[in-house]
Amino acid sequence: MSVTLGYQATATATATAEFRCVHCGHRARAEVTGVGEGVQSILNSGGTAHARARADARLDIGRTLARAKCPKCQLRDGCGVWRFFRSFVIIAVLMMSIGFVLGFAPTWFDLNMRPRDKALVAWLVPALIGGTLVLIMPFQIWFRWAGLDARVRWLAERDPAASM
Repeated sequence: MSVTLGYQATATATATAEFRCVHCGHRARAEVTGVGEGVQSILNSGGTAHARARADARLDIGRTLARAKCPKCQLRDGCGVWRFFRSFVIIAVLMMSIGFVLGFAPTWFDLNMRPRDKALVAWLVPALIGGTLVLIMPFQIWFRWAGLDARVRWLAERDPAASM
């Protein structure tokens, strides 16, 4: 008998939103698609994962528009880009800090190890964690960033003279 311990769901939401470029001041309307992910454990009621995914997709509409290229000057808002990379920077700094603490722990806490082994652990543990970050993080960044511009469709501006 199989017992499901958790459930993961993804959802998309599409909305029309106003865009204003912080560089050139250009204003445009865009149809933006947000992508959300949600999880639930066995402790949550049914449908929690789908509800969380839909809520995250609605929030992602604003995040996607904040990172979008301006259709006029082709520049991105620096704050929106920083918010995208901020979580990756925090994770990298946290993981490397943990690596250095674990690597130098035998020296700091005077563990019963030979000095040669302490020296080996001092560089090997941070190198393993750093190497893992170097191998995994670029792929995570690429997969999340690659589809960003495809999820923003710029709408044609209506000419007021054409409606008369």
